[in-house]
Amino acid sequence: MAFISSINNTISLGGKAVGVFILGLLSYNYLYFGMLNAVLFLIAFLILTKYKSVMKEKIGSFKVGNKEKVSTKRFLKDTIENFKILREIKKIYNFVLLFLGMNFYSSAMFALLLVILVKNDSLLFGNVAYTITLLEIVEVLSTIAGGIYQISFYKNMSLRNNAILEIILFIMYVGNLLLLQNRFILVILTVIIGYFAGISNPKLDALILQSAPEEKQTSIYSIFSTVITISVPIGTTVILFFANFISASFALYSLLLLLSIILMYSFKVKQ
Repeated sequence: MAFISSINNTISLGGKAVGVFILGLLSYNYLYFGMLNAVLFLIAFLILTKYKSVMKEKIGSFKVGNKEKVSTKRFLKDTIENFKILREIKKIYNFVLLFLGMNFYSSAMFALLLVILVKNDSLLFGNVAYTITLLEIVEVLSTIAGGIYQISFYKNMSLRNNAILEIILFIMYVGNLLLLQNRFILVILTVIIGYFAGISNPKLDALILQSAPEEKQTSIYSIFSTVITISVPIGTTVILFFANFISASFALYSLLLLLSIILMYSFKVKQ
């Protein structure tokens, strides 16, 4: 499970890194970048069309009992029902809230970091594009390392203690941006955070498998994915609003306050 998670992270983070690198090579010409993006989507479509028959697999037939059409109303109804199921299992519910807060921070920090790098040359390795690419590559490699080779002391920690340690590292990350503004510390913290995430993230999946009844696992995974996905645009929008209409420092202090609240909550979570 840890290895599969590391592969997924590699694809996601690696794609971001390559995208930023290419944007830098194009000298931030968004017209050319958009055209390239469209061409890549076209290539992906052609590949899927060509190998569509290979991907087909006969899985038998089954009857659908509920023929209600998929709609926004149905989606909201299912989401509410799944959330009720999640709340019934307190152990998982508490960890979902904890990781929701951590994911909110991560998405907000990624967006805010771009704003900070543009305004702070002391954090740059060359230029903004190369710096983001470097940080993404470092995070990818460290996450893969965490998925493949796991140091025993961290692997044997409880998931709650893993989260507490990672939140403390997040606080140090924000502290560096506020006070020291040291690019090398930024890279070192990125390595450690990525490595630890490669070990701890699969543990939540394992916790759901171990704690949730088999008939409820699909509902739990569904609401977990929905909640985590929603946190990304919300975190990004809120923090960029603070950064653009107030200041980047205010946005950083807001994240510091959020992390303090999450840290206090994490001590109350029982595993």
